[in-house]
Amino acid sequence: MRRPADPHAGGLPVFADFWAGGRGLAAVATVYAVLLAIVSWKHTFWRDEAQAWLIARSSTSLASVVHNVRYEGHPPLWHFLLYLISRFTWNPEWMKVPNYLFSVGAAVLILSATKVPAWVRIGFVFSYFMLFEYAVVDRNYMIGVMFLLAALTLCKEDTSGLKTSVALSLAALTSLPALVIAVCLYPVHLVSRADVPAPHRPGRSPLASGIRRAVAPAIFSGSVLAALAVIRPPRDAATLPTKGQWILLQHLLRFSDITQAYLPIPGKLAFWNSSLFFDMGRWLSPAIGLALAVPLCFWFRRRATRYFFLVASGLLVAEMAVANVFQMRHVGWLFVVFLLATILEHEADPSRAITDSPHAWPWRSVLLGVILAVQVATGLFASALSLRFPFSTSKEVATFLREHHLDHSPFVFFPDVIGGAVLAYMQRRNAYSVERGGLVSFMVWDKVEARPRHLPSKAEIAAAAENGRAPVLITSDPLPETETSALGVRCIASFGGGLGGDGQYYVYR
Repeated sequence: MRRPADPHAGGLPVFADFWAGGRGLAAVATVYAVLLAIVSWKHTFWRDEAQAWLIARSSTSLASVVHNVRYEGHPPLWHFLLYLISRFTWNPEWMKVPNYLFSVGAAVLILSATKVPAWVRIGFVFSYFMLFEYAVVDRNYMIGVMFLLAALTLCKEDTSGLKTSVALSLAALTSLPALVIAVCLYPVHLVSRADVPAPHRPGRSPLASGIRRAVAPAIFSGSVLAALAVIRPPRDAATLPTKGQWILLQHLLRFSDITQAYLPIPGKLAFWNSSLFFDMGRWLSPAIGLALAVPLCFWFRRRATRYFFLVASGLLVAEMAVANVFQMRHVGWLFVVFLLATILEHEADPSRAITDSPHAWPWRSVLLGVILAVQVATGLFASALSLRFPFSTSKEVATFLREHHLDHSPFVFFPDVIGGAVLAYMQRRNAYSVERGGLVSFMVWDKVEARPRHLPSKAEIAAAAENGRAPVLITSDPLPETETSALGVRCIASFGGGLGGDGQYYVYR
């Protein structure tokens, strides 16, 4: 007997049949998990990923972790997790395991939002940010996305608000963007359950239910305050330099961020952080972003969803403008807000879903289809390219040093920032910093690091020697011949740049 088509399966019987009994969810989740496992296995770490690992393995306690992340601008939950892993191993490859599990968990949560049309769920799961940027690159982003999704999909019947508060509290402790989104999402949850009476459960007194309702906001408030206390930079924190010659209107409104978030089309083969629209001219990307922003402002019909989408997106754009950061990993949070708002709109009132009435809302379906098509195409392109080329050549450098028995020699990296990814792959605790005049285990983004850099002198190189062993000098650019003669070194190896942001490596001895 043929079962009737599900009205929430995008209006297509084939999707309704595919999704029946959860078989489709399991099939799509399996494909996602296998593809992500293959790409993640091939992935090599770049300096920002390595920074979190070096902080974790160099810390001696959870309190030490909090102290060491004070210049990072992020809450410490991801670093706490890495700290626990680093107690058992110094192999950074283990850092991939939790991020992989968070990514698969986030995909399952998206696919479990059964009131959202099936094709929309699949498009979100295989989007660029969910398949590559936050899933393959191992940072503190996917853990926050998963907890935000859990607050929407797992806590739909949470009348006391305790489960939702815990999920949003954990999200707030992962990163600054996740904190902003959690703060915007929590009032929506409060409004949605304001008129829902607490169910009477046998064995639970009304007093216990009341206590749970009172404790929930206290937990969330405490987590937000704790996250803000850690994020607040010390007085000697490095200031961010101004990047580019952006006029005031572009800098404040940042419509280019919207273009990159929703249409992350790469502008070159080394796709990461590249934008096709930037290569076409300074004004094209903001213009397309403005053209996207106008319909997106009217996308959602529920008042609570519109509030969440507009306020969260506006605060994220403002945060990026103030910090002057516009890399893909930052602007991608605008797409995460759109993902969450789409689930919120359908789950709260599926009878008014944006894709259920093609005659009343054709432009929404068309625009959503274009956005998801670009996202999926870019996600698959990035994954395929990552299987062919290394994301960073840091692992190759570390392997070279071990094979040539240089791994126990003292190291000098110039500039310091390039050393983290190599150091993470080595069973070595520290390297010599010319800027600080001593050994360092990870980067400290204070005013010392923000000072103008100069090529190391022979005396500075000699200061890094240990037990009479001359240091290995590793640079991001080739040294002039006059400089190598003055330092008494020669280049023994060079490594090309990967898809990520670490660039090239030159090894001198």
